[in-house]
Amino acid sequence: MRRDEVFPVRTLGFLVLVSLLLWGLDFWGVMRPVRRVFEWSLSPLREVTSEVSRRLASTFTFVRAARFSQARLTDLERKVAELSVDAARAKEAIRENEAMRQLLGANVSGLVDMDLLPARVVGRGEKWLVAVGRGENVTEGAGVVSEQGVLVGRLGSVGEFVSRVALKTEPGFAVAAITETGVTGVVVGESGRLVLTEILQEERVSPGQLVMTSGADDRLPEGLVLGEVREVRLDPAAVYTAAELEPLFSEHQAKYLFILVN
Repeated sequence: MRRDEVFPVRTLGFLVLVSLLLWGLDFWGVMRPVRRVFEWSLSPLREVTSEVSRRLASTFTFVRAARFSQARLTDLERKVAELSVDAARAKEAIRENEAMRQLLGANVSGLVDMDLLPARVVGRGEKWLVAVGRGENVTEGAGVVSEQGVLVGRLGSVGEFVSRVALKTEPGFAVAAITETGVTGVVVGESGRLVLTEILQEERVSPGQLVMTSGADDRLPEGLVLGEVREVRLDPAAVYTAAELEPLFSEHQAKYLFILVN
């Protein structure tokens, strides 16, 4: 047997003898005092280990509870957000219904046989925008009225979800009109103003008279209110006279408009 193989065998034999000796000493009670001293010396370490284990367990419990609380809080926040959205939608629906009732209560003759599509105003200024688009089957040129049944203008460009309203006071707007006394003319927009033009000189128009659509325009029915005569522009040398109108539409207060869809 080689020398490097003899050493492990001797070592193993020595360890076996020591183990048997310790077992015998313990069996006969010789090792009990030594064991007590050893256990006594390790008791502080055991207490420290127990305390650390307890605190770690408490920490893990706290972390688990915190995670559960955070998940529950996130779920509650999600539910609150959903309820807020539902409340906002319900509020918008109430406003829409109120606007529709106000419009129906206006009893405008031009709206009797018309289908009206509510449209929430989402943009003001140089470009008025409403929340309707191609999905609602609206087209350019459709009439737009206020909650009071006053013609606001026409639909300009129609987008996928949002459309632009070309106001009646903008240049390019023109519609055949008639006063409540039967005087005919054409109402046009003049950069923020509304003017009844092409009034014959022999016709009489007075401030305070209402001006409405005459029905000559295929897209706009007869009887829609355009405005009220504010001032008559007299020019004896001209073939026609003109009258400036009050648009009867508050651009800053409108929240809903209505599209004439037929």
